[in-house]
Amino acid sequence: AMHIMALIRLELGDYLKGVEENGKLVAVACINKPERPAWPASLDKDLARFQEIVGASAMERMGQYGELTEKFALQEPHFYLVAIGVHPDEQGKGYGRM
Repeated sequence: AMHIMALIRLELGDYLKGVEENGKLVAVACINKPERPAWPASLDKDLARFQEIVGASAMERMGQYGELTEKFALQEPHFYLVAIGVHPDEQGKGYGRM
């Protein structure tokens, strides 16, 4: 699921910071830029696939999280850490702290 979210973030022009170990991407952080582009229809298929993978309850929580971040959004431009994902086989090794 994280690889789909990373592709979506790239298409939106956001920043990704990855950690590679032995030639394998093991963790990634998604960072929003201050300006938010409009959602392109070309990403609808990718979002639908992401929704299939994570399930309805996760999407509901993400929606609630989005509402809260909008409600308490800063007025001045800022970068925003959206998500940190670590491959399941690599969790617990400190990559998220990096």
